Amino acid sequence: MKQLFYAMLLLCIVSHIQAQGIQFTEQLSWTQLKEKARAEGKFIFVDCYATWCAPCKQMDLEVYPDQTVGEEVNKHFLSVKVQMDKTEKDNAWVQSWYTDAIQIQQAHKVAEFPSYLFFDPEGRLTHKGVGFQDKEAFVQLCKTALDPQKSFGGMLQQYEKGQLQGEALLSLALTAKSFKYDSLALVIAQTYRKKVLDKQPLQNVITPALLPMFGEFAEVYTIKDKLVRYLYKHSEDTDEKFQQKGVSQRITDFMITRDIITPMLYVDNKPKDNEPDWKKLENMLTRKFDAKTAKRNILNNKCGYYHAKKDWQKFIYAWIDKIDTVGIDMKDIWGGVEVNNTVYNIIFKYSNDPYVLNKAIGYMETLLETDPNSSSRLDTYACILYKNGQKKKALEVEKRALTIAEEQKLASSISLYKIRIAKMEKGEPIEE
Repeated sequence: MKQLFYAMLLLCIVSHIQAQGIQFTEQLSWTQLKEKARAEGKFIFVDCYATWCAPCKQMDLEVYPDQTVGEEVNKHFLSVKVQMDKTEKDNAWVQSWYTDAIQIQQAHKVAEFPSYLFFDPEGRLTHKGVGFQDKEAFVQLCKTALDPQKSFGGMLQQYEKGQLQGEALLSLALTAKSFKYDSLALVIAQTYRKKVLDKQPLQNVITPALLPMFGEFAEVYTIKDKLVRYLYKHSEDTDEKFQQKGVSQRITDFMITRDIITPMLYVDNKPKDNEPDWKKLENMLTRKFDAKTAKRNILNNKCGYYHAKKDWQKFIYAWIDKIDTVGIDMKDIWGGVEVNNTVYNIIFKYSNDPYVLNKAIGYMETLLETDPNSSSRLDTYACILYKNGQKKKALEVEKRALTIAEEQKLASSISLYKIRIAKMEKGEPIEE
């Protein structure tokens, strides 16, 4: 009797919680749910989850049972939870949704969990959301899905009717991109350029708001476009307007590489067998732009080409030439990563040239000035010192790397550095 009592009590508690929160159906198929929504004039909320997804479980515990959330969602939506993975423990209800789950996932680009899909009474997608949302954020997401002026679906309808204007076009393009509708996003971005950007003086469109066009929709422009040429010729002024130093050069270098250099080096994304005439290519770029721009782009693309071919000896000399000619900002996190990884993964492993090793030592010493307590960078420095014959100094540096790794409790690094130290003390090779 006690077991029956507790079972009934638990059922009452669960039912009470469910009554307060979102009411998810476990009776209707996808077709039936859409028919019911159309008949009742309600929207549909689909919670796309996976059994292994921790944020999904967090939504189940903290958000969906909430009374305020439930009142907002139940008033406007028919709701269903759709499991996107498959397990041996799936019940009949989950299994009955397998086919529809796959179709929904493919049609609406569901790649992250949890994902939230919202449909209008006619079954058209109105909005999407991803990741854990607290109660307030989730309620706001639902309200946005209902708003024809702010929802993705509502804005898309305005766009299709030619009613969406100005910066709203860029906003819709970025939203479509974030929802993984890449082709649609590109078309909208092209419309934004044609209707908004191309109708203004170049000086007026160069603001920080323009940068997403190059970050997300670089296909919209080519190196021949007036705007890109303007960025090239007035880089200092445009950097100031963009409020970002060096961005104009990065944009034009990208366009030069994509539109001019890459077609000469690659076929179907694979490096051509015959090495190009680099000097001839550099002279051509100098005539089109200037000597400094030509040199920078040739050196960058030399490195990329040799890396793609895994011609490590030519890559190493091209990379050193690039560092010494163009320079690299070692205070920048990505600049530091490039130097450390190139020295360790390529120079240390593939070069025995004393000139190259000494260059690498100098780069690592400069890099360590910016972060003297990086155990991984100290390890790289020690490895290159050891290979160059500076074994005593290499051992000292490796022991320092070990001390820092132990202080930071980096287990895998500690194990590696101890092995290296033992080999260094015996005078054995340390290459992996």
